[in-house]
Amino acid sequence: MMGNTIEVNPDSQRQSVADRVSIIFKTGFSEIKRKGVVTRLYFEIKGFEKEKEKYVHALGVRAWEAHVSHPDLAGILVHLKELQIEMNRLKTQYGEHDTQIKDIDASKADLTTKFNQDLDQVEEQIVPHRKRIESINAEKEDNKVQMEELRTKQDHLSQQIREHQQAIQEFDLADAAEKPAGIQLEQEAIRLIHAQKCEIDCKIPLLISKIEKLKMELAKERSLIERLDQDKETIRRDFEQRINDYNQQIQQLEDKKKQATRQMELYRKEMEPYLYDLGWKVEPLRLEERAFRENYDQLDRLNSEVANRNKLILEAESLSRAMDRGAWTKFLVVSGGMALLFVGAVFALLH
Repeated sequence: MMGNTIEVNPDSQRQSVADRVSIIFKTGFSEIKRKGVVTRLYFEIKGFEKEKEKYVHALGVRAWEAHVSHPDLAGILVHLKELQIEMNRLKTQYGEHDTQIKDIDASKADLTTKFNQDLDQVEEQIVPHRKRIESINAEKEDNKVQMEELRTKQDHLSQQIREHQQAIQEFDLADAAEKPAGIQLEQEAIRLIHAQKCEIDCKIPLLISKIEKLKMELAKERSLIERLDQDKETIRRDFEQRINDYNQQIQQLEDKKKQATRQMELYRKEMEPYLYDLGWKVEPLRLEERAFRENYDQLDRLNSEVANRNKLILEAESLSRAMDRGAWTKFLVVSGGMALLFVGAVFALLH
């Protein structure tokens, strides 16, 4: 008895392979799509959580400023109070330094006013001496002019005497009858001129003496002005020294203010994590519900957004667990092989 032979339909076999390949690729693309969605959802959750950190911190700040109290917050509040006490101490120091600087600035202004007044007083003392010097110089110049005029006149008279002497010599050599009378007239003229010269000779020493006295007075006035100028210089040096001292004090206080500011900034940064923790603690406790309503609404919205994304992720992951693992594995193998073939082809074309 001959056995029955089962014939396999080639078309049916090809259809079965095509269906299997179709299932593999559908499964693979669906899984890739789900993983893409899950990745996007995780990124969105991360963004919401980052945004939530900001609102949690804001809630912590408001809670701290509102002086909330609860046993669960005791540890955080102790740290914040300690830091706040230090910050308040530094703020007080900063204010004291600022007040000291203002006081020193006021002292500088007073000192500058007094400095200008002292200079004005010394300058007022100098003014009469300068005027006196101008007067002495004018008088001295006038005496010099007079003396030059007298000397010029003296030279002119000497010239006249020489002319009369020349005339006498001429009369002396002549035999004219009027010789004695002519000589007598010339001698009389010479006598009169000598009288004028003697008068001038007496005036010139007096003028020289006046000029010398004026020089002495001039030296005295200049000496007085020099002494007063030295007083001005002393006042100026004292003023500059005291201003420099004030400026050094201000610089030291400014440095202390900067140091206090830096330290306060460090304390603020040190407070940040505690304020953040305070916000996390206050949110579930729902303290000061009305006062913090806006903060709670913002956080509730973000929590709802995160919960919705987590729900979608859970659904996607559930579908991934329920898929045909064999089909997914074969898709990865086929995709990897095709990728390798593509890379190999590109490499061959390039080389």
